[in-house]
Amino acid sequence: MEEFEDLHPDVKLLPDDIKELRFNAAEKYRKESLQLAIDQREKIINDEIKKNNENKNNMTQGNFQSTGDEKMDKLLEEQKKQMEKIKNKQRQEISQIIEEQFKREQIAIQNREKEKKQKEKEMRLQKEIAEKRLLLIKEVEERAKKREEDKLKIELEIEQKIIEREEKEKKKKKKKD
Repeated sequence: MEEFEDLHPDVKLLPDDIKELRFNAAEKYRKESLQLAIDQREKIINDEIKKNNENKNNMTQGNFQSTGDEKMDKLLEEQKKQMEKIKNKQRQEISQIIEEQFKREQIAIQNREKEKKQKEKEMRLQKEIAEKRLLLIKEVEERAKKREEDKLKIELEIEQKIIEREEKEKKKKKKKD
């Protein structure tokens, strides 16, 4: 996916689901093109082999029945070897292309897994942070509530002391009177 984003910088700005859709479409098109090229190559090789076989049959049936047969056989054998070499080389190239494609797909899978793990890790961290924030908020609220309760208790005690003092003063005044 990173290679795709590097080739198409405008994709980096898109949401992940749209990125994935565009990547999948491009990947599908690339695979189809590759398969078409492989099929076309095989068709060309097979056509050449058929032509060579037809030419061989035509030549062996025709004019070269005498001493020229040996030369023709050698020539045909050389052509056959060359065609086999070409075919083997093309098979190797196709195998190499397929192998490279497989490696790219493996890397893409690994990258997607890494991204997924990274996102999961980020989600866990965000969840932990949110939980810690909630705990802190609760703790702050509890402290504020406790302070308010303590404040009310103190105010109540002060009022009670004031009332007690006033009562004592009233009693003292009554005794004096």
